Amino acid sequence: MATFIADEMAMAAKDLPLKRDNRNIARPTRGAALATRAKALLFAASPWLTAMQKWPILPTMPAAS
Repeated sequence: MATFIADEMAMAAKDLPLKRDNRNIARPTRGAALATRAKALLFAASPWLTAMQKWPILPTMPAAS
């Protein structure tokens, strides 16, 4: 799953602009696509992912009274 996201973000980054202007203020930039790619790859490499696969329901903190 992370490799799919990484590949799609790399392809999208090729077509995205480096900077935004006033007319395209809400559009993503090349840096945003590459940052999303990096975050997906880091999450896939983290030990939290394997821990979440072992225990699908992680313990939660008790509610404050």
